[in-house]
Amino acid sequence: ILDTSPLLHFRLLQLQLIEIIREVLGRNNGNPAATDFRPAIEFATSQLSPRAPTDKSYLTALEQTMALMIFQPDKMPAEMKELLDLRLRETVADEVNKALLGAQGMEPVARIRELVRARAWAETTARAAKVDLPDDMSVGLDGEHGDGRGDAMVT
Repeated sequence: ILDTSPLLHFRLLQLQLIEIIREVLGRNNGNPAATDFRPAIEFATSQLSPRAPTDKSYLTALEQTMALMIFQPDKMPAEMKELLDLRLRETVADEVNKALLGAQGMEPVARIRELVRARAWAETTARAAKVDLPDDMSVGLDGEHGDGRGDAMVT
């Protein structure tokens, strides 16, 4: 999969570099020595820098990631803090899951997720149009109907 998806491969390697940097930034009360970043620099040099010339977006992403080593965590610009945000892990994991499902010929998003999103959109649209709806319209995925009748998926 990684051989056929260079962007996904780059994103995984970038995430690995971010994790190395995050670990270093956590040392010495967020004030690591410059030499503490040696593993990050070596990883970037061997794994990411060969890919950077192949796509301008890779180069930009690598530069931003490497800049994490320059700033103290409390003085980082917002766009750099986003790289350290743990939600990036979830985003990359979602990309990996989609690629794996796609490689197996499966839908990258479960149908139930699409149905729940459509239902939420319909409820939001109806409420915006001032349609009279009950205050609590549980999706029913917690195993309970609003009135305690049991499994919401069984009718």
